[in-house]
Amino acid sequence: MKLKIILYFTLTITLSLIFISCDTSQTTTTTTETTTTTSLTTETTTTEENVDLSIYDSLTGRLITFFDDFNGDELDETVWEHMIGTGSAYGLGYWGNNEQQYYKSENTTVENGELRIEIKKEQTVADNGSGTIMEYTSSRLRTKGGFSQKYGRIEARIRIDTAEQGLWPAFWMLSENSEYGGWPYSGEIDIMEIRGSRPFYTSSALHFFDDRHTYITNEIQFKDSTSMTDYHVYALEWTPFGITTYVDDEVVLSTDAWESNVGDFPAPFDKKFHILLNVAVGGNFDGNKLPSDELLPATMYVDYVKVLAYDDEDGRKAPVGNGDVYLTYDELTISLSDEPVDLEYFVFDGKRTDVAWFSSDTSVAVVNQGGRVTPLSVGTTTIRVATATSEALCIITVTNEEE
Repeated sequence: MKLKIILYFTLTITLSLIFISCDTSQTTTTTTETTTTTSLTTETTTTEENVDLSIYDSLTGRLITFFDDFNGDELDETVWEHMIGTGSAYGLGYWGNNEQQYYKSENTTVENGELRIEIKKEQTVADNGSGTIMEYTSSRLRTKGGFSQKYGRIEARIRIDTAEQGLWPAFWMLSENSEYGGWPYSGEIDIMEIRGSRPFYTSSALHFFDDRHTYITNEIQFKDSTSMTDYHVYALEWTPFGITTYVDDEVVLSTDAWESNVGDFPAPFDKKFHILLNVAVGGNFDGNKLPSDELLPATMYVDYVKVLAYDDEDGRKAPVGNGDVYLTYDELTISLSDEPVDLEYFVFDGKRTDVAWFSSDTSVAVVNQGGRVTPLSVGTTTIRVATATSEALCIITVTNEEE
């Protein structure tokens, strides 16, 4: 069943559960039926007999904090806000990038399980008092006030049906409360930006302030001869120690090399950010090119947007890389009289079946290939779970003491 959820609660789970489930800038560049959102605000405690596994991502085991699969016929405007016009209402002249579109809510639709942003060739008078006629319309959406998060995995599955110069689709994030000041002081994370004139490439960037507007960026080619017109999963892994972006699990940008005048590392990327989706027309990013009229309208399709927690309130550790296996706990004390204990484990972006289990001292405890530990005698043993490329350890101490 498809879900659309925002979760703000603490989930208590016992160890015995198994989860199956744009100016002068300093630059560093490397080439290479209506649905509604459910909000849970009461405390939720689960038991072994009644565990809601749907709130955990099936591959990583991390808590899903936001999921919109657009499984309806209207946008959920309790979460998503339309940004309207040419930017003047937000203190930005032509959105700060010499963009040529007028953003309208009418260009956004939801149907067949997809969010659609349509780019049209149509005239609208600019809302900045200049009388300028804007030749294009599009949409720009954000979750400001509806959803924001600090750290975690933010991903979306997106395609654009037309590969044409002057189209500038983006999936990105801005500071929710701008604690360090206006842009660029409070930072910007560009998970996906595509130049329509380079349809076989995607790019990512971080923007921040280090004596002046500074950014770190990288661009890579889509694999398997695909392009912006194909569906791709664009993702961000954001931690207190660094930022990595991906397209289809291929690294686009990975860095921990920023410094900012606004505070110690990882500032400004240590506050809550919200999500934005839009398609601009023209603008500085693609060299102020414009699309051919005969190729419009064009549409950006968004299959889903999903956000995973970096670390939930039960202290689960975040996975750190593709294929990595990890255990919820590093150490555990159990009584000789206890029933067998099922260790909770996850494989990041991998298959849970591709693991092997070992006990360093089988006279103290044994472990089966499902992670079930059976105590046999007083002592200490190290339980190891391993994939072909990684391993995780848990020190088990068996005592005679009963709880």
